[in-house]
Amino acid sequence: MLDTLRRRLFCIAICVLMLSVTLLLAVSLQSSVAVQREAEVTYLQRMSFLLSSQLEKTIDDAPQLLADYAREMNVSCLLTADDGTILYESSTIDMSALARDAAQSIGTTPLTNGQPASTQSGIVNITQNGQRYELAQATIVSGDGAQYSLLLAQEAPALWSLIVPALPRALLCWCAALVLI
Repeated sequence: MLDTLRRRLFCIAICVLMLSVTLLLAVSLQSSVAVQREAEVTYLQRMSFLLSSQLEKTIDDAPQLLADYAREMNVSCLLTADDGTILYESSTIDMSALARDAAQSIGTTPLTNGQPASTQSGIVNITQNGQRYELAQATIVSGDGAQYSLLLAQEAPALWSLIVPALPRALLCWCAALVLI
């Protein structure tokens, strides 16, 4: 009778311990996913800032510059003049529709000393046709005072693609905890 009780208590202790290890690994996976998502957002914001800084200096090189970024960095770009004329679009997605969807979330151009200033918006998440996109918008004021709008979009990574890199380490830790018990 005492042996049966001891075995049952031992099994319960193992279950509680493995549940604790599982919860710790779940928190670790969630943290890993959050860090990867933040890295994607930071990447897009930095790219938007760099592009707007380069375009402020010379807007004439915009098509070549944006084409290089679109190809090398795997983003979609839309550059429009203040009157709505599309100056450059590199995309397999409908950037104009994304811009319309995000219009309510993205602010307007602020004034600095009564003059328009170049600005950066935060990242806006839009879902279109079942695909999630992260958008960054910059309002660019060139040296001659003309205003342009730059919209960068990239497909947001799927949750599973963020979990997969951390999953082998988590499974190894879980199995090691089970073997050590």
